[in-house]
Amino acid sequence: MWVRFLETACGKTVWTATHADVDAFHRARRRDDVDSRISAASWNRSIAVLDKLYSWAQSEGLVATSPFRHRHVWRQGHGTARARILARNQSYERAAKRSDLRFISLEDYRVFRDVGLRGLMADGAERPGGKDRNGTRNALFAELLVTTGLRLSEASFLLAVEIADLARQAARGRQSRFELPCALTKGERGRSVFLPQRLLQQIASYIAAERALAVAKFKHREAWNTIEQPIFIRRPEPRSSALVLRDGGTIPFAALTPDERGRLVICGNDGAANEPAALWLTEIGLPVQPNSWEAAFCPGIVPMLRRRLFGPGQSSPAPAHLRGAYAGYADSTSLPRERW
Repeated sequence: MWVRFLETACGKTVWTATHADVDAFHRARRRDDVDSRISAASWNRSIAVLDKLYSWAQSEGLVATSPFRHRHVWRQGHGTARARILARNQSYERAAKRSDLRFISLEDYRVFRDVGLRGLMADGAERPGGKDRNGTRNALFAELLVTTGLRLSEASFLLAVEIADLARQAARGRQSRFELPCALTKGERGRSVFLPQRLLQQIASYIAAERALAVAKFKHREAWNTIEQPIFIRRPEPRSSALVLRDGGTIPFAALTPDERGRLVICGNDGAANEPAALWLTEIGLPVQPNSWEAAFCPGIVPMLRRRLFGPGQSSPAPAHLRGAYAGYADSTSLPRERW
């Protein structure tokens, strides 16, 4: 939208824009007719992405100055970390309601992931007694939302075999493309997402270790009896397009609804139930339900970190908020960056 506006309304390219063009863009997007006007929250999200674009362009010598103006603000350090001076883009609208603008920066997300979920110190060191039993699983789930833009319901009902197949393919490149089936997506509109190779490798390690322990408990407790109307299937073949039911018949992957995915139970050659097909499992091997993720995230945030991210009296980052950070991640993936 920004590039199109510059070309049609200003006769400029993205690298020749000035602050006056930013002001004109704001008038067009926020003061135009009601049918084409966007909210303050949407405006701020677009500015966050553009600001990162021009920061990269300056570092690469593509532009001499950014069309955005910044003011310096103090940010209190976490723990023993020093306070820092940060540049805040003045094009942000301060009137955006906090309930409308609920996304976190990549910097704050990393603190939430490492300190809040993984239980590490601010400097990355182990914190005695700080690790949660499911910290690795929860951190991987958060990483999945941020790096792919998946919705909570979409990420919750991925199958282990789908990720295992992608992990094998990822050895040939930096990322793997995953086609979300229509039945899994909002509005039943399938789309493609890209998963980084490093994340796929980390999830593969989770499948081999933490998830394997949960599967063992699932079998020992015969926990499939607690699943309402379980769907028993044969172990899926790699890159298969359909599932084979234990008692005969097949189900295409693309036809499985989120509820059906959560009820899939894989059986061995003897027909005995072995494990759920779902990727994310609780400690006793049952699929993690979407409404459980928010509860899983809340205890992982320490009071000081909560104040840093959302201010006094505000709640912890919820899974839905992490999807908003995807825009910043997607914009930064083509830029020089630290390894997440």
